[in-house]
Amino acid sequence: MRTSYNDYVLDYNNALQTFPGNVFASRFNFQKADFFKAPDEAAEPVKVDFSDVNSAQGGSGAQPQQPAKGAKKGAKPKS
Repeated sequence: MRTSYNDYVLDYNNALQTFPGNVFASRFNFQKADFFKAPDEAAEPVKVDFSDVNSAQGGSGAQPQQPAKGAKKGAKPKS
């Protein structure tokens, strides 16, 4: 996303400085655009904490289903 934006800004700024874009730019008072620069904090890896996922699911977590009593071995449990 940022690279696409900066590519368009580069094209726009170049068009302002070359003919015939510079004629229109001066006539309609177009201004040079600034490139997008992310803050230094954005370059750091994102910290993700999954410690509360189990409690958000009612404490059950992802437990496998137990076969019903009397079910044949290897049979799929009913949903």
